[in-house]
Amino acid sequence: MADKSLADRLHGGLAAWIILVCSVVITFTAWYLSSQFVRDRVADRFNFQVEDIRLRIVQRLHDQYLILQAGLSLMESSDSVSRQKWKTFVQGLDLPNNFPGLLGYGYSVMLRPDQLSEHIASIQAEGFPDFVVKPPGERDQYSSIIFLEPFDWRNQRAFGFDMYSEATRRAAMDQAIETGEMSISGRVTLVQETKQDVQHGFLMYLPFYGNTDTPLAGPDERRKHIVGFVYSPFRMKDLMMGILGQRDNTVNYTLEDVTDSQQPLILYHSDPVVPVDQPDPDYEQSELRRSLPIEFGGRVWRLKVHAEKDFVPDYENVQPLFVAVLGGVIDVLLFAVLLSLAGQKKRAMTLANQMSQEVREQAVRLQTIVDGVDEAIVTIDARGKILSVNASTSTYFGYRASELLGQNVTKFMPRPLAAQHDDFLHNYQKTGISNVVGATREVVGYRADGTTFPLELRVKEMVLGNQTVFLGVMRDLTEQKRVERLKSEFISTVSHELRTPLTAIKGALSLVAGGVAGALPDKAKELLGMAELNSKRLTVLINDLLDMEKFADGSLSISLKSSQLSELLNEALESNREYAKRFSCTLVGGEWDDTLFIRVDPVRFQQIMANLISNAVKFSPEGSAVTVVCQTEGVRVRIWVVDKGPGISSEFQARMFERFSQADGSTTRTVGGSGLGLYIAKQLVEKMGGLIGFECPPSGGTRFFVEFNQFAAGDTSDGAAAG
Repeated sequence: MADKSLADRLHGGLAAWIILVCSVVITFTAWYLSSQFVRDRVADRFNFQVEDIRLRIVQRLHDQYLILQAGLSLMESSDSVSRQKWKTFVQGLDLPNNFPGLLGYGYSVMLRPDQLSEHIASIQAEGFPDFVVKPPGERDQYSSIIFLEPFDWRNQRAFGFDMYSEATRRAAMDQAIETGEMSISGRVTLVQETKQDVQHGFLMYLPFYGNTDTPLAGPDERRKHIVGFVYSPFRMKDLMMGILGQRDNTVNYTLEDVTDSQQPLILYHSDPVVPVDQPDPDYEQSELRRSLPIEFGGRVWRLKVHAEKDFVPDYENVQPLFVAVLGGVIDVLLFAVLLSLAGQKKRAMTLANQMSQEVREQAVRLQTIVDGVDEAIVTIDARGKILSVNASTSTYFGYRASELLGQNVTKFMPRPLAAQHDDFLHNYQKTGISNVVGATREVVGYRADGTTFPLELRVKEMVLGNQTVFLGVMRDLTEQKRVERLKSEFISTVSHELRTPLTAIKGALSLVAGGVAGALPDKAKELLGMAELNSKRLTVLINDLLDMEKFADGSLSISLKSSQLSELLNEALESNREYAKRFSCTLVGGEWDDTLFIRVDPVRFQQIMANLISNAVKFSPEGSAVTVVCQTEGVRVRIWVVDKGPGISSEFQARMFERFSQADGSTTRTVGGSGLGLYIAKQLVEKMGGLIGFECPPSGGTRFFVEFNQFAAGDTSDGAAAG
């Protein structure tokens, strides 16, 4: 009787409610996954655009700094620079094509009051009879713009202008004088502006102290020797158009100068409708917005980016709604059908068949939606058994769906990881601690044919009813890895293709410098010397790139042999002594034990020592010494390269041996470098069984070391190690 009552209740509507709850959960899950996917994709796209805008602005500012450095080098390498020479130099840079948005490139001289009259007379004698230093008036210090290219009508308005007479410009110029580094002014209105299309602007200064070989010790000494400034003026709108091109209507951005946090100044709005001196009202109302700092030249700018309504296409907004509406309609219809079955058993049986058909159709529809997703989607229970898969799962792993349902998810894993998976799952359920659930990781997938491939895995935990279910979403990274490999091969190919023409260029330069084309003027010899030096630098960079690629593809070969340490170190000092002289440094070696032998590749060992010594030399003060010493401890011998430079900042130490890693500071930018030397040295040392590291003593300087095992003098065993 009780069984009959239960059957009556099921036919009376209980089954309808149960199925409704289940179908709503399924619909909600499908809607949630679709919504999350859309949100993640939109957020990733927006963050990419924000970083792209910031990186372009930073790169342009850095490029402009390098351009000013070139002008400063011209001033420092010449006894005097004429107006025509400056013009020729600037025209050679082809700034309008290479750096669109740059208003000008000029030089301003600093004057004492007793030099003013003579200065005005000398400029007037050059063919500018109306030249004066403006604005008029008596001041303790003057500056005068004498070179400014292109010398068009707009820049002629600034000819002779005393930038030191205006407070904002003077603050930036004083900062540059006292630090000896590049500085950027606050927001100004340039004298080049007219009454039409008025834009905010700023200026970038690099101080010139004359052709002095004596290091300037401090702010007072620098102020005493200041001669002038290589500088550039910028109009913000023109600069931003030159950096980012035409406006993207889907995002808008604002640049603010927040160096003075109490009084931020708006520099530029990308939206022409917003008044330039007022905040963009749409920023705070936008759901997608980011604010990033840009620190450069002593100023702090704030980049504020927000997405407009058009940023998210309509089809992406509709996708989750479509899934929810479709699932909801099916749920309601199914519920109504089940309720209509209550009452008559015969009719109930007939309608039950219809209900089963509807359920199957719903499952097919939902499965079709899930199957349409490119990622593999798998659900498992708390024991790791597979509950459901989509079509992409079969495509990824080469199994039919029927071969997977009910199986352990370890079918997708290589054997070492598969053996540990059940323990991971058990520990997570026991402790709630996991580095997989709720995170995104890169793992290795295992196909039915035994091959493996890279996967991106995201795992979420859900509770359906009283059952814990894990939802795994996997994305095949094979194509992404292939693209990365192609990029690596491209770098390698470019490096190889550059070597042949570069060798020809170096040979031609050597022949010309040797007099094969006849005697050359001193200035031409100087330029040839610069060209030869830079071609050597390019050769080193290409070789570094090739070594880096060999590390990546495992093709680098190491030939090990027992070598006398004293001979290796003497050769390293002699090979790098001329390089040290260029930086006014000396190389000092310790007293080395002739009985010490190490098992290394001699050629690669010299490459390691060249990187360490040249790095120490570049960052050492003029007149100082770089010392190479060695010490033994047990069976290990350690070689130290010690300098008296400024040391390494704590922020940069963790990235010291990474590829393309360079400290972000004016000192590093001055000495140059590819950022690959220490990375290559570390790879070579480790491939030869050694150890590399560094110390930063409190007293200053840096101590790099490499460490190898000692070998007996009679040990002649050689070998080769392939990278």
